[in-house]
Amino acid sequence: MKTTTCILTLFVALLSAGCSSSTEEPTEPKILSEPSELSSSRFAVNAVQLMWKDNSNSEDSFAIERRRGSAKFTQVLFVPSDVTVAIDSIGLTPDSTYTYRVRALRFIETSPFSNTTSIDLSLPFP
Repeated sequence: MKTTTCILTLFVALLSAGCSSSTEEPTEPKILSEPSELSSSRFAVNAVQLMWKDNSNSEDSFAIERRRGSAKFTQVLFVPSDVTVAIDSIGLTPDSTYTYRVRALRFIETSPFSNTTSIDLSLPFP
């Protein structure tokens, strides 16, 4: 009987050693904050420079969307994390107005969109 009690006590001790009674609260997952202060400026005849403030420290990249006039937004650019400037020069038409917005991405998570900024690519360009 003494051997059985000793083995049972050892078994219970080993089981309880793997358990912890941690008092630490589980951490909430970090939510991606939306970029802010998005602004645009004309960079060339058919090019726009975009700048924004990065309010998240855990994104993988940023997605930049644009629309022409009142059309639907479409993604046109991706930039790596911590980059806060981008140049859009693909498929822009002179004498058109474009509106942009940006959001942070992390794996399958997305932040809310930033504010929007619009720019008119009217001619002539200096």
